[in-house]
Amino acid sequence: MNRISLDVAVSPPSGEDGRKAADAITLLRRGEREAATRLHLEAVAANPVQATTWSNLAAFALLRGDLAVASGHASRALRLAPDCVEALVNLALVHVAQQQHGKARAMLEEALDVTPGHALARVNYAMLMVATGELDAAEMQLRIAAAASPRDWRIPLERVRIARARGDHAAVRPFALAAIERVVAVLPPRLSASPRKPPHTVTGLGDALCAVGDLLRNAGQPFHLMAGTLLALVRDGELLGHDKDIDLALPWDCDREALADLFRSAPGFVAPSVPIEGPMRWGFSVTHEPTRVGIDLFFLRHEADGVLSGVGASSLMLYSRVRPFGLAELQWRGRPWSVPSPPEQYLEDIYGPRWREPDPYFDTVLSNPSRTAESLPIAVGIGLQRLCNAVQAGHWMLAHALCRQLLAREQLAEVAALDAAFAQRLVRSA
Repeated sequence: MNRISLDVAVSPPSGEDGRKAADAITLLRRGEREAATRLHLEAVAANPVQATTWSNLAAFALLRGDLAVASGHASRALRLAPDCVEALVNLALVHVAQQQHGKARAMLEEALDVTPGHALARVNYAMLMVATGELDAAEMQLRIAAAASPRDWRIPLERVRIARARGDHAAVRPFALAAIERVVAVLPPRLSASPRKPPHTVTGLGDALCAVGDLLRNAGQPFHLMAGTLLALVRDGELLGHDKDIDLALPWDCDREALADLFRSAPGFVAPSVPIEGPMRWGFSVTHEPTRVGIDLFFLRHEADGVLSGVGASSLMLYSRVRPFGLAELQWRGRPWSVPSPPEQYLEDIYGPRWREPDPYFDTVLSNPSRTAESLPIAVGIGLQRLCNAVQAGHWMLAHALCRQLLAREQLAEVAALDAAFAQRLVRSA
């Protein structure tokens, strides 16, 4: 089952306690966690009698990741009002987070029995279907939701995800642009944002890199550093705190199955259990279990006019071509590391002439200058979906950065309007 990302349901506030509970959600989504928590605690302490208030308190707990608290608040709301649709939706989200998808589905069906026109309940129901591969049924649910709520920005966003699941790249752009155009109207007037938090520690990334490097060297398998891993060590002398994985390049004629078997049998590594074929001939990923760091292995094809690499799946393959390069050696953590030579040329091809300036929001899928012409429309489509996802998650600084990178690729009126809204409303915090 795919990762499921559903939205909490927020009820219109009733009374002072209800207003505090609803305002706490708004503040949390803006990034104002301290003020949000204060209002939330005040609402809970008042021991409200409205089911909708308890449902909103459950929504707040869900956004914070407090599943037990969310379950208790939603259950209390349903004891007060068994037909509280928002509480049913929020309890369904608790079940999803607990991997109890059958219970979640039953809860959403109950919510739709109560209020068939509840757009969010139907959108969430559709996304459960997407996760289980029921794409046609999910599409039907979204069409019903669109009829009930034609300006709801989440509906075209979910149709983007269905299009991606189907490999229908042509449908991604119109749905994503429709979602972006609609979201501008519902953005709060003030958006507080904090800098992006690193998914791993620098120590964890370094341990993973050393572990995979030692494994490959001992096996006699040539490889060299590339992409963000190379950028970090050349520019900073240390790995990037905000990086999420390790990037390594291997020769095109590498025996991929033997390589996968090497990782499958190595303690501490998890490798794909399927044959390495199709798009995976361009690259596949393994995981270093002790650090939970992903390691992306790319197979590069050296051609007369440059070095070609690819990433993606089926119809969504992205290709890059950089200038030809040789290999040199870089010392780090007492080990020799092969790197493209000259590394400055390679890094300029991948990150542009400003590669020396740290930018945790640079999206290589979208902004890689070496992207081939046929890959650009696919890259823009992926960038549009990433922008929608960032907005949905409230990652405002990332969303704003993606707007700028999309507009550098193509002037899109919907993205320009969202970029202008961010410029006016985004308040950055240290």
